[in-house]
Amino acid sequence: MEEAAGSGAAAAPAGLRTAVTEIRLPAGARAVRLREWKVEPGALVKVDSVVALCVAVPTDAECGSEDREQPKRRLPEKKVKSDRAGVVRELCYQLGEVISPGDVIARIEECSHPIVMKGLCAECGQDLTQLQSRNGKQQTPISTAMVSMVHSVPELMVSSEVSFGLM
Repeated sequence: MEEAAGSGAAAAPAGLRTAVTEIRLPAGARAVRLREWKVEPGALVKVDSVVALCVAVPTDAECGSEDREQPKRRLPEKKVKSDRAGVVRELCYQLGEVISPGDVIARIEECSHPIVMKGLCAECGQDLTQLQSRNGKQQTPISTAMVSMVHSVPELMVSSEVSFGLM
């Protein structure tokens, strides 16, 4: 069973264009125990990359007296995925800890996609053509790359920050 992690964006310090996104356990999910990290700080993640593997925490009813007599059944594993591309900055839990619904699992510095060639980000490798719309609504902004660098190669776009750095 897979879980799409929700996010909440936190503002970056003034002057920087990167945003830090919080990957959270969805509010409607049940509590889980962190079994394994699939990323580490400094790792690059794409949209839908698996960030962590967790197992559901059994409820009191599942731990009742009749369960003691039966062999223990394995609880389903849940994959917590990133809904943003970027670089992992912080892992907020240790292995074995219980994560409650809505809790922040990790923080990711979002990629601003400053260099794009034929719909692919040169920084993180994300296919931006697949991010044009998600769940029927437009995501904005997808990329800061808006300046065409070479007239004969219109597919190469860079952000204004990158273009000023090249001059």
